[in-house]
Amino acid sequence: MTHLSPKASYRLEVCRTSYHANDAYTAYLEMGSPAQLTTEQIAKLNDLTRDAREMSRMIKPGKGGTAKIEIPMNSNDTVLVKLVRLKSAPQIKDRQWMALQEQLRLFSFLRRRATRPIRGRPRASGNREKIQQTGAVAAR
Repeated sequence: MTHLSPKASYRLEVCRTSYHANDAYTAYLEMGSPAQLTTEQIAKLNDLTRDAREMSRMIKPGKGGTAKIEIPMNSNDTVLVKLVRLKSAPQIKDRQWMALQEQLRLFSFLRRRATRPIRGRPRASGNREKIQQTGAVAAR
């Protein structure tokens, strides 16, 4: 593969359809090609066609922006090779920093709300003692 960014990391995913690999047709033939399938047979065939990845790994291209990947092939194989560029580490750290700042803002907001007096109630425990001693409540 060429024209890759030498500073980036990539995830390589390989999916294969071939004889006995993501192959429901061969399983159907091995069942005897029934005209009417049972629920269990349908479930088995559906499980065989879930397009499971054969390989998934991280790759880092060389300085020239190239990477060499060897994938063995048999006759009548169909292979999907998917190369996904991963986000760089600083962008992930930036997102984590933004999430931390948002949590800090929420914490500060909740702390301010908790210390704010509730209308109609005394502000501190010292006021409660004065009210209990006098037996009167001051009008606001």
